[in-house]
Amino acid sequence: MNLFRTDQVAVVLMMDLASSEKIGWVPLSQIARKHGYSILYLKKIIRPLVGAGLVVSREGISGGYRIAKNAKDITLWDIFCAATEKLEDVSGKFLKRSVCPLDSGCKAKKAHQAIQNMLKRSFSSVSLQSVI
Repeated sequence: MNLFRTDQVAVVLMMDLASSEKIGWVPLSQIARKHGYSILYLKKIIRPLVGAGLVVSREGISGGYRIAKNAKDITLWDIFCAATEKLEDVSGKFLKRSVCPLDSGCKAKKAHQAIQNMLKRSFSSVSLQSVI
């Protein structure tokens, strides 16, 4: 199983925002400098996190981003689903898509579904708080 780079960066971004929760609004430029990412790349990754309600933003000189919920209430599954933007694509992302996408009677689909359920249970049990 591979995590895609966007998933890894989304988790890093969320970890930084959660760690800075008491500080307040965090500019993306600060996170970009810290980790060596471009601001444009971080904007691309943070947009769906805002859309999913995991992050809030504020424009202006004293603006930036912060997590929208307590870190203990956000799971890795929440982050992966937001970064993917389509919930049904999450398991396919980790499994490199279905093993037989053209065969509707494919017996491997049961295994694929079992793996998807296991991934959801596993990632849903890990809170953002537990990884920061």
